[in-house]
Amino acid sequence: MQLLGIIMMQAMTMFQPEALLETKGCGRIVSVEMARQETRIRMQREDSLTLPMGTYLSDEADHRYPLLRIEREDSDRVYVFAPIPTTTRIFDVIATHHRWMGVHSAIRSVRFPVVRQKYDDSAVIPDSIHQIIHDVSLEAFLDDEAWYHAVKSRLPLYRDYVAWKWQLSPHAVFLLRRLQERTSQTAASSISPIPTQSSATFIPYSEPQRPRRRNFFQRLFGRSRRKETPAPPAAPQQKPRPLSRFEQKMLQESRTRGN
Repeated sequence: MQLLGIIMMQAMTMFQPEALLETKGCGRIVSVEMARQETRIRMQREDSLTLPMGTYLSDEADHRYPLLRIEREDSDRVYVFAPIPTTTRIFDVIATHHRWMGVHSAIRSVRFPVVRQKYDDSAVIPDSIHQIIHDVSLEAFLDDEAWYHAVKSRLPLYRDYVAWKWQLSPHAVFLLRRLQERTSQTAASSISPIPTQSSATFIPYSEPQRPRRRNFFQRLFGRSRRKETPAPPAAPQQKPRPLSRFEQKMLQESRTRGN
């Protein structure tokens, strides 16, 4: 039993690895082996895909583990990274033009706290979070219409994962969703661009102002203040026509008979 524990500490295999979201054209991850000396990720070989040496792994705390070398085994490629902790349950593979986000074992269901997105026009976010939002939005990859519709249903879970990993605020998650929304062939352009120079100060995120809705009392009293349409003037009343002598005589005779 003690020997088994030592072996498990030295190497850990992630069974049936899969990603929450991966960009189009990525090779499929076949196996993940996490050992004390190195982390080995086997991918199905794709002739057009070779990850550059700048590729790295990012664990739950966004600690990074660089790619050390590439090996070939049969028809697959094995990417050997610096050793990621064997206790890691989910991680990202970040390359220049390819991403495997949220790699985990498919035999376990993954759940993350659902962050309620909320727009806050007075919110300010650090430059570091500003950059993370644009990096993890994958907006450059969303330009592919077919890929966008293929992963659209998984974007809410992906946003929950990103918010959990980088501890994003509800306002930051709102901005992330805006970057991933597509109402046309171009990505959403209402988000302010990434600053070209970094600074240690906090910068506000510019967003279009939301239309202000009037409350119940404003709507109620607003209606009462409206000018009412004046009613048309009443027609002048006509004076009664005086009785003729014949009519007066007939009226007098009818009164006499009644008495």
